[in-house]
Amino acid sequence: MQARCWFAFGDAEDHYKCRAVVMQAYPAGRFPVFAGHNYMQYQIRDPRGFAAMLDSIIQYDTMPDLPMVRREKS
Repeated sequence: MQARCWFAFGDAEDHYKCRAVVMQAYPAGRFPVFAGHNYMQYQIRDPRGFAAMLDSIIQYDTMPDLPMVRREKS
């Protein structure tokens, strides 16, 4: 079940610091980082792109290639 969990973070956010704790609690989860983004910034600036991203996650269990997303686990 955890492998289907996605936790997106913006690296400009104050709570980005808690990412390590979330990763420890959900070791099989996925943790993309939106470089240079704050909380909900991508959703607000590009709602259609954000919706397409969610659609890809729901249908294919993967994110589309987005230039601002880092997917590494650490």
